Amino acid sequence: MKTIGLAVLATVAAAPLFAEDGHREMGAHVHGVSKLEMAVEGTTVEMHLEAPGMDIVGFEYEPSTDVDLAAVEDAIAQLMRADELFVFNDAAGCAPVDAMAELHIHDGEEHEEGHDDHDEHEHEEEGARHTEFEAHYVFDCEDTSALTSIEFPFFTRFENAHEIEAQYVTDAGAGSAEIDHHVAKLTLN
Repeated sequence: MKTIGLAVLATVAAAPLFAEDGHREMGAHVHGVSKLEMAVEGTTVEMHLEAPGMDIVGFEYEPSTDVDLAAVEDAIAQLMRADELFVFNDAAGCAPVDAMAELHIHDGEEHEEGHDDHDEHEHEEEGARHTEFEAHYVFDCEDTSALTSIEFPFFTRFENAHEIEAQYVTDAGAGSAEIDHHVAKLTLN
């Protein structure tokens, strides 16, 4: 599997991250906000998604009960169905060829509260473990030059997710966008 496109994207994307104010640290996440990196190279579209556990399963602590473990298992199964989360415009003729999803448990990493509607969420003590889902997708397309938009049914699958901060590299150049659950579509340059 090629990952050159995402390596280039990581280099391009790093500059704006270092330019942000010092408030946000590497590894911090915002509830309701996922991150997506996308690279288009040849006929391949590669995507890397990171989403806080709260957004995907409704909690961010380490799962331990049967109910929690079942929720994580179901979420991973849903994250593996790339064609149900991302819909490319028809002219590009894209189909998923590979998907990977997993849960990461972090020790004591800071997080930021992103939306007022999460105020009812009780936060664990500082230094407590929390979760984040990571997924990787590869799509093969008939004509990536015809790729102009991607719709995100992701938001209907994961109702706690409110926004995706996307960074992408295509043959036409690099860009970034905020995709939210109200207008769940990315228009490429």
